[in-house]
Amino acid sequence: MSAAEVEASSATRLTFGTSTLFVGFQQIGNNQDPVFIRVDAGEKVYCEHHEKEPPDGRALGLAWDGGATAYVIYTVVGGGTVFDQKAKTRWLDRYGDGGGSSKASFLGEVDVASGDLRHGTFIIAKKKDGKTNTHNPADAPIPREDGRIEFLGDSAFQPMNPDKTIMECTGYPFFTRYIFSSDLTTLTCSSSTSCTAKSPCEEE
Repeated sequence: MSAAEVEASSATRLTFGTSTLFVGFQQIGNNQDPVFIRVDAGEKVYCEHHEKEPPDGRALGLAWDGGATAYVIYTVVGGGTVFDQKAKTRWLDRYGDGGGSSKASFLGEVDVASGDLRHGTFIIAKKKDGKTNTHNPADAPIPREDGRIEFLGDSAFQPMNPDKTIMECTGYPFFTRYIFSSDLTTLTCSSSTSCTAKSPCEEE
């Protein structure tokens, strides 16, 4: 797509000054790949595909203040993607064992100058047998005044605690609130409706 076509599309975007960042996905045959696009003053600077492997991936929302870093929320259905590499040393470093049918969220930090995905963390639900279950995003990432990054989600059975155990839950729905350190290495708290969490996020 040309810059004009991107700007005329319904893609999610944020603009500061003459620069606009767009997120979305490209359908390539039977596969979906997430895209991250920058347009400056009507000229396309780059169009990065942050995941190109067989599992379907989408970029759904972003947070950006006009500075050097953007936070992007993705979904991916299956493991074995570049997201596994980018998640090394972060809070949850792999998609897990879900048989490639569960939709995981992935919260990533992107270098706005280059469009490169620096690193990120998976956000999944876990069944009692330890297998990955679906955890969808419910909103764009939310940067907080204290520097942490907030994720709001809609989880399947069951959401997770910061120590990677599963919450004790009584029944649906599981609307979740996770707050991560700015470098995404630590989940500082997590809460969910219908569940008892070990380190719940205080209302602020």
